[in-house]
Amino acid sequence: MMKIKFTLMVFVLVASCSSSDDDNEPSIDVAKLYGQWFHVDLCNTQNSLVFTSNGNYTHTYSGNTCANNENDTYQFIGTFSVGGDEISFNQQSETIVEEGEANVIGIGEDATLLYQKITTLTETELFIERKLNNGQDYFSNWHLTKQ
Repeated sequence: MMKIKFTLMVFVLVASCSSSDDDNEPSIDVAKLYGQWFHVDLCNTQNSLVFTSNGNYTHTYSGNTCANNENDTYQFIGTFSVGGDEISFNQQSETIVEEGEANVIGIGEDATLLYQKITTLTETELFIERKLNNGQDYFSNWHLTKQ
């Protein structure tokens, strides 16, 4: 009886340890990320996100529509990783690639990024839920498409 209890306890311990490792494994098909994505309703030439199979990304962003070219266009380069449904970006550089009249930088000086999670990923649609906090929680989501 003691051997059965010990064996059962070891099995439960091993099972619980192995399930926590699964949290770091992507719960999405990461290969679907690879390629160039465009921010919905923004000018494609100034607002895109490219993922490569070697874990690099290039994000070009202005927030401009094609009819409105007032904001600076930035290019952010770095690496990305996916764990579960969360995506992390490790930015390595930031460059203004086209000057406009206004500066449009990411999340703001006082904001803290709480998480970024992939809620939709198909061959042609990507939705990243981005939860931030600047004294109160708010969302700054990215909706992107492939063409």
